[in-house]
Amino acid sequence: MNVITIYNQLSKKNQIVKTITGRRNYSVLSAITKNNITSTFYLDSKGKNIKALLRVYNKKKEQVETMGVRYDEAIHYDDWVRFEAVYKGAYAHDLSDRLKGINNDTELKDLLVSALTDRYQFIMPNQKN
Repeated sequence: MNVITIYNQLSKKNQIVKTITGRRNYSVLSAITKNNITSTFYLDSKGKNIKALLRVYNKKKEQVETMGVRYDEAIHYDDWVRFEAVYKGAYAHDLSDRLKGINNDTELKDLLVSALTDRYQFIMPNQKN
């Protein structure tokens, strides 16, 4: 998958975003498009007391265009999609509190993965999570 495909699937409603509980995530979808090519898109949360942003972008493009520190790695990939989540408010404070109780790398990895997948699961409309 690449950023363009994911964005097109979401914008055409061929794919939706759900939470871990199966509830539809009614985030606002927006994108940065140049010459009809979407290289970055955002999902902004509209939930009450939930301040969340998911940024999905073409990491290969970023590294190649800026000669980034991972340039040598990037040129070997066909696609490199990066997902970044930003949290604010109560959920961010909850994550901070949970980080304080982390005892090892596995617990940290589990927390970070769940922070993303609890809110953003990309599902085909007829697919169950």
